[in-house]
Amino acid sequence: MFSPQRPLVFIACALFFSALPTSAQASPWTLPEKYLLITLDSNFQNADQEFLPDGTLQSFPLQGEFSAFTFTPGARYGISDDFEVAFDFNIKQVSYQSDPIVLGLPDDPTDLSQVNASIFDFSHSETGLGDGRIFGRYNLYRSLLMVTSQTSLSFPIGYSTPRGTFSEDTPNPAGIQDDVTLGDGQTDLAQAFLFGVYIPPTNSFARLDIGYAHRFGPPGDQGFASLSFGQYIGSSVLVFAGARGAYTIFDGESIGQSFITRTPDKPSNEFLVSDVEAIDITQDKDYVSVEGGVILKVQDVEMRLSYDQVVWGANIPQIKSYSLGVIYAMDFRDEE
Repeated sequence: MFSPQRPLVFIACALFFSALPTSAQASPWTLPEKYLLITLDSNFQNADQEFLPDGTLQSFPLQGEFSAFTFTPGARYGISDDFEVAFDFNIKQVSYQSDPIVLGLPDDPTDLSQVNASIFDFSHSETGLGDGRIFGRYNLYRSLLMVTSQTSLSFPIGYSTPRGTFSEDTPNPAGIQDDVTLGDGQTDLAQAFLFGVYIPPTNSFARLDIGYAHRFGPPGDQGFASLSFGQYIGSSVLVFAGARGAYTIFDGESIGQSFITRTPDKPSNEFLVSDVEAIDITQDKDYVSVEGGVILKVQDVEMRLSYDQVVWGANIPQIKSYSLGVIYAMDFRDEE
């Protein structure tokens, strides 16, 4: 691809952004027995820059721009006071738009079939089901410090998996793969430990998550961590801020070839074959993201507004993410 590392191959990072904390979700403790949370999250992402595999941050070439909208319904339920189960899934619309590029014009510019065969256009959109996730939590220690174990499984739901830029290694407009995908197209099994503390005098909390993800298929395994802080203002408003990230433990396998450029700001009419270089691409990615937001609680309903941005990474777009979420709580103990 002549847009370096067209970022849509690596959209699975959207799962990372759809899990922004709410006062209910941000707690490291488990739900009470027979307590149900219904979660509805909407998330908009956009990017016009990316971190290359070597960590270089640069603009998408050919005025490229990525955008995505994700709607994530889900639920959590307390089996007992120390154990809960949950699930969620994504409905997504992703898009990548860039200027088309013409390389290798034919000798006879009046031959439209040959002219069309020289036009490379990487713009594409995709809509459908993304990834699903199921997880369970078990509380290990409950005191001033809370310690909870969380095991989760993320999996694709029926979309095409990412591939190289072209069906063959030689650049050919007819062989462009539709790598605007709705996820990584493979399964992750993750184990994490959640540490949390609530500070009554200041009505605030802190949470630290540390975990490891085994990524079945081509990608390499990841270690991940997050740190967040929250402060209540009165009894119904919570402001929070934090950071999270992941690092690839070992390199995964290549899924094909891509093409990068070190001159991304060149206009399409000046682009040359010599401006691009071929690289093997993987689904490995490293990132650090910062976030902040506010939560409003009204009786059994919580509403969250938040912003998240990738500030460092490798093989990942510099995504800016805007989220609006709603949580509705139901306590079935009242029925008894």
